[in-house]
Amino acid sequence: MSLIPVVDLFAGPGGLGEGFSALRCDSGKQVFDIVLSIEKDFYAHKTLELRSFFRKFPKGQAPEDYYDYIRKKSLLTNPKKQEELRSELFNRYPDEAEKVRGEVWCAELGKDSRLNEMIDFRIREILESTQSSCWGMIGGPPCQAYSVIGRARNGAKVGYNSDNDKRSYLYEQYLRVIAQHKPDFFIMENVKGMLSAKLKGKSLFGKVIEDLRFPRRNLTEAEFENSALEYQIFPLACDSLVPTKPSDYLIEAESFGIPQMRHRVIQPFYLVD
Repeated sequence: MSLIPVVDLFAGPGGLGEGFSALRCDSGKQVFDIVLSIEKDFYAHKTLELRSFFRKFPKGQAPEDYYDYIRKKSLLTNPKKQEELRSELFNRYPDEAEKVRGEVWCAELGKDSRLNEMIDFRIREILESTQSSCWGMIGGPPCQAYSVIGRARNGAKVGYNSDNDKRSYLYEQYLRVIAQHKPDFFIMENVKGMLSAKLKGKSLFGKVIEDLRFPRRNLTEAEFENSALEYQIFPLACDSLVPTKPSDYLIEAESFGIPQMRHRVIQPFYLVD
């Protein structure tokens, strides 16, 4: 069975990617392969790199050098010494390290068109080389502009207007890649506050859902004009396939045996043929 390629945008430290990477089929074989992760935060990117390095080895066969690095790093407080230790690890395994650097990018989505071109080129490379019949995207655009705490903090700023906050529109970078490359499925994750957030006086969540269902409808690129693309959404927090309220998309971690009250809006979409 060919692994299903997955592209992770706004990856953070890689929580979604870890879940996909850990999934095994009934025979015990891996199902998904994280082929590209993009994150702008320096420290989150370092975590992504290290986990990508770990996944380059068969399950249960990561080298002792990896665990030795983890133990030694935990005793260091000097960032320069930590980086030297990581470089030593990667230098011992140059083939795996090279793959990691091609897979994990430290970059800010929405920053410039050149990055978009690089992403498009890389995704085309991935799709041309895979033997899988499908592929997917995952990710969580930054949530500071949507979260309840973030909105409270922003509201205290003189002259702040959420309509002008660029972070309110970063999901459109996710939308652009979907419109361009037509993944067979994608999942977008965000904070609970997204359900109640407003954008230009209207429900932000309603707009995001509609945009994701029809990703080419509101994009201005000439190549998308009169080009239909539709996705079906499947809410995970209700028994019906037809959601009736925003909370149908809210996953409460403690309801699934996880010892943490972490509530997240999870939106899975599948391509409509």
